[in-house]
Amino acid sequence: MGDSHTKSSTNWLEEPELPSAEEILSSSSPLLLPIQNESITSKSEYLEKHYRMQRYEAVEPTRLAVSEFRQAPDMPERDLAYVYTDVHVQGIVLTAQGAATRVSFATDRAAATPIDWANPSRLQQGSLVVLSPVADHFKSKCYVATVAYRFLAGGLLPDLDADPPEPENTPSRVDLFFSTWGGELLDPNITFYMLEAKDGYFESVRHTMVALRTAAFEKYVATPSLT
Repeated sequence: MGDSHTKSSTNWLEEPELPSAEEILSSSSPLLLPIQNESITSKSEYLEKHYRMQRYEAVEPTRLAVSEFRQAPDMPERDLAYVYTDVHVQGIVLTAQGAATRVSFATDRAAATPIDWANPSRLQQGSLVVLSPVADHFKSKCYVATVAYRFLAGGLLPDLDADPPEPENTPSRVDLFFSTWGGELLDPNITFYMLEAKDGYFESVRHTMVALRTAAFEKYVATPSLT
């Protein structure tokens, strides 16, 4: 990797909010810019440096989880990530925020089963997840998404009160917003792995990144003190 103090070549104001597949599949950490006041020469540079740090905190846990999993796709859940297997696209559902993709999945890699889905440590709304076909296991393919909606009965758990009740062995389901679409995401016959980093909560960092970019366009934002 190059000098960690080298300025990024990408325009931070034009970057999509969700990380790209290239960011997640990278074998090295992204460039970080120093935030020492004496090195800051403009408001734009000040905001970009803080944006880069926030983006690093949002993306790096997932990148590390993918890097570990890529080396050992048969591994059980460890410290870095929740591992979901037998992931299949069920179809498209409409939500208040737009069209989402419903996927089913298994949790056979979990250290403790059954999963206590009432405890929102997994698959919180806004959490970042990444999927890859089993045959590829994140070697070259990665689909980035956030959790659109987290619901228990009829989602993470079978709906036993439905008419007729869902079977108790009904797989868990969750709705996702994908950053990009591909033919594989429309094929219910393809089996994916899905990973969710245990560290960090993407949605909270995402709001901070949006605020920093908004500030860059505001004319009357106070210039940071450089002393």
